[in-house]
Amino acid sequence: MPIPKITDQDLTFFRGSRSDTDPAQLAPGYVWNMVNMVNRGGVLKTRPGHICRTSLPDGKLQGAELFRPKIGIEVMVVVISGIVYVAPWPFFTFRMLDNVLLSSHVERVYFCLAEQSVERVDHTLESAIEFILPRNVLFIQDGGYSPPAWFDGSGSGHVRENPYETPAGGPMCWVGDRLWVATGSRVWASDIANPFSYREQEYLGGASSLVFPEPVTALAKTPGLEFPELLVGCENASHLVMAHVRNREAWALTDGFQRELFPIGITSQRSVVSQFGKLWWFSPSGLTSFDAAALSKQTGRQPVRDIEMAVSKAGLADNLGGVAGATFGNYLLMSVPSGDSFNSHTWVMDGASVESLQDSSGPSWGGYWTGTRPVQWVYGTVAGRERIFHVSVDVDGKNRLWESFTDSRSDNGCPITWHVESRGYFGALSGVNFPSGRQKTLCFAQVQLAEISEKLDVAVFWAGANRGPYKRCSTKRVNVERGNIRWDVPITQDTLLFGLKPQSRVITTEDVRKKSPDENTSCAVEGDREENDTAFQFCIVGSGEAAIEWIRVFAEPVTANDIQSGVCEKDETEANLVRFDGAASEAATYAEAVEALTAGSPYFESTQTVVISRDGLTVSGSGWARSVISQADADKIATRIAERQAEVQYEREAPTILSDGKSFNPDEL
Repeated sequence: MPIPKITDQDLTFFRGSRSDTDPAQLAPGYVWNMVNMVNRGGVLKTRPGHICRTSLPDGKLQGAELFRPKIGIEVMVVVISGIVYVAPWPFFTFRMLDNVLLSSHVERVYFCLAEQSVERVDHTLESAIEFILPRNVLFIQDGGYSPPAWFDGSGSGHVRENPYETPAGGPMCWVGDRLWVATGSRVWASDIANPFSYREQEYLGGASSLVFPEPVTALAKTPGLEFPELLVGCENASHLVMAHVRNREAWALTDGFQRELFPIGITSQRSVVSQFGKLWWFSPSGLTSFDAAALSKQTGRQPVRDIEMAVSKAGLADNLGGVAGATFGNYLLMSVPSGDSFNSHTWVMDGASVESLQDSSGPSWGGYWTGTRPVQWVYGTVAGRERIFHVSVDVDGKNRLWESFTDSRSDNGCPITWHVESRGYFGALSGVNFPSGRQKTLCFAQVQLAEISEKLDVAVFWAGANRGPYKRCSTKRVNVERGNIRWDVPITQDTLLFGLKPQSRVITTEDVRKKSPDENTSCAVEGDREENDTAFQFCIVGSGEAAIEWIRVFAEPVTANDIQSGVCEKDETEANLVRFDGAASEAATYAEAVEALTAGSPYFESTQTVVISRDGLTVSGSGWARSVISQADADKIATRIAERQAEVQYEREAPTILSDGKSFNPDEL
């Protein structure tokens, strides 16, 4: 009589990602980790793509910011090795500001957009004040090594080295109609409506600066419609300054004008972002939030909000001064140096992965993104549309400007590789009709894929939630075409153009009971029951645009091997090794066990070259790719990279086609 199968499943993933908990202890609706995906409506989808706006000059990429003039188009400002480059929308062509030069050795520079509506007649202490047409001015600081630089869209330069002018420093913030500048442990405040003048402190008899117990690492404006204040972040504590008090002489008489909020510091100026009335920043302990509306109820303990990102957080570098944050719609992004000195992981929090007119699911973590290494995020309304950009030092060492959250779910036309690691099915909280601690034998799984809009390669791997490496149980290519517009198909006036609907598939894996055991399993090392476990975890890896709607897993209980009585355990005398990925080996000596674990690479690699010949012009491109899915997938990605390189080269060298302005007349054909 066959043993009846038991099932466990996830029909929605609205809870998001959580890697701080044992996979077998996760409740339905969670995944353990996901990479390069988003969670929308409880469905896991390939993340939005990046498109390269332009390649930037070589050198040390120190930062970028968006300059917004009062009237006119936005300008992107990028600093590389102390040289300031600017480009108006659409940010294709950058020019150098030849009268501005900052330090080429500092790791990062600081930006602040201020507004000037008055100016001084001369540079003396007693200079008269004149009203001017308000203008926006972007200030740039390199930490005090050079005089502050400024750019207003038409002019640029350095502030004069004068005790009554803008001081050289680091973090800056425009709040209360003053430009606040931090230099070491001091914070200076400009005159009202004039970020170039710091004379009030002299003739009003006020304090020259505010002093804090340790160096200031960040300045930020607290969210609020009525009285925005100044948040001052130090290495180990955060302080609040009542910047809405406009009369400088009243500062010393105002109770609590400068006070410590809580003993939680800020590691990076760029990590401070505002979303939905809250400030978020990266502290030495992790991601922290501050609700200014509940200021009176704030306590000395501010819990970190990133414990769910433990799988990435465990690899953070010691230097967190370059952590870069951003917000876009419901998303909170935080680029961190995990396993790298650059920000190789971008954590993604979704403020409402399931949202309706009346209610929303609340925030959930969407894992992390890879592909670029953001140095700084720049976002806002550009050319009448909400956009987000970042400058990146990519893995090839080149500096680039990328636009993110594009309509395409590919990076510069190349497929995005993504993966999901599930919770442990049949674990303690799964609710199946079988005791959670009992041994089970995995049979097979089904995965519902949807929104497949292009050629998709996908592989499924499984592992015991408690022991053993991931083992392949499915490899599949899904052939899907986007539409009938192709470069190799002629289009005439009689050609019918139409789009194609995204497709769906149910992927059923092999029955793992019928597969021979893989090498380096944990059998005989972490247990004597071959391939059995109390719970099972799956890793689904894809290359291309797709979505995962549900996962269903089938297993059967193991009853014959259950221990019926206690035993006398024996000492282990052999050398037992378990590799980081769960692979294991045992041998008489340590050296023999290490040799057994030195297996071949699980990756497939490919190098492809593509030649394009059109209109008498021949160009070529080459691409290299690595895939864990299949050799065909590695070939596909490498070929697409080579095609994209050839297309870019063709666009550069092809002659420009200009219209003569005449309307088309079919009778002339």
